[in-house]
Amino acid sequence: MTLVNTRRGLAWRAAALMGAITLAACGSGGNANSAASSAPLAANVVPITVAQGLDRVANIGTVSVTICAAGNAAQCQTLDNIQLDTGSYGLRVVAAELSPTLRGALQQATVPNSNAPLASCALFADGYSFGSVRIADVTLGGRTASAIPIHLIGDSKFPTVPSDCVVGRSENAASELHSRGILGVGAAAVDCGNRCATNAAASSYFNCASASNCVQTVVPLAQQIAKPVANVPVDNNGVIVDMPAIGPSGQSSVSGTLLLGIGTASNNRLGSGAMVLTTDDSGSFSATYNGSRITGFTDTGSNGLFFTDASLPVCGSGSPFYCPPGQQAKLLTVTGANGATQAVNLNVGNASMLLSTPNTFALNDLAGPMPRYFDLGMPFFYGRRVAVAISGKSTPSGNGPYVAF
Repeated sequence: MTLVNTRRGLAWRAAALMGAITLAACGSGGNANSAASSAPLAANVVPITVAQGLDRVANIGTVSVTICAAGNAAQCQTLDNIQLDTGSYGLRVVAAELSPTLRGALQQATVPNSNAPLASCALFADGYSFGSVRIADVTLGGRTASAIPIHLIGDSKFPTVPSDCVVGRSENAASELHSRGILGVGAAAVDCGNRCATNAAASSYFNCASASNCVQTVVPLAQQIAKPVANVPVDNNGVIVDMPAIGPSGQSSVSGTLLLGIGTASNNRLGSGAMVLTTDDSGSFSATYNGSRITGFTDTGSNGLFFTDASLPVCGSGSPFYCPPGQQAKLLTVTGANGATQAVNLNVGNASMLLSTPNTFALNDLAGPMPRYFDLGMPFFYGRRVAVAISGKSTPSGNGPYVAF
């Protein structure tokens, strides 16, 4: 198994997060097992798979996405091993994973009031991705978002990454992302918001007058990289991530469900007992851990629980994971902007032992250090039904943004 920690979460929340540290390890690649079902799936259902994936990295939840040239159903491709990320916003696809024909058919977005190509930089908590902005039809399950901006990362048409984008390690290839792309389903409807619409110096968008000359530029909200879920015709007010419980020893694979919409159909209701925690547009809420108030967020794009706890030893100098002598029970209290409070019970295991178990890729107690934040990564989602409501969208339980579980 590859010993890697992944932390997604875009930089407009996570610029202050500590960068990821990668440990060299053994293991060969391989495609994730497909989530199979004999019964037809509802149109708002997208299977989630946690398995060995492309690079044998633990706790990488993936989905399949179909990408078409806008308005052209004859130019389409379905990609599996797209990482599901509740901590970021919009679809980002590794350019090399698309066929040359489809890459050529995807319309290049241009800078407003200019014919110059538009590119974007995504700063994650563990690195950066750079590439062009293209226009595509994106299908999730049986729902299609038409003609939306997506991010084609590692696009060979723009080989020179602007220095403003180079923060941490490159994540422009599938081998660097440990997936073929990222489907961001966080609380924001677009990936940057007003900051990129009003302030070029703080924007993550670039006017690329030539392949090697890209400068920051403002981009209106309507032309920013869009979240597909927010742009499908129905079931578009948020998502529910529904994952089964797993035991402390982990499993080789787990199949869950991404439900599009909240309270829009019989299968995507919150259910009795769910606590609604209103958040800011990035999905963050208040958290209290060991008596300290910090910022918390839920993030399927992180493959562990990441937080600071001096009582937990790390696995070695510079290690991204904790290695207590035995499993430790921890208590986190989370509070929404609406005052709603929920206690969250979590476990922390010995990462060295967990990750040395052959063919075990779903782990509910993998954790590591990170200052100032409490990142409720993929282990938090096992055994829970977690809703993420989109900012400004109406649901039966109130307007987004919120998380509920």
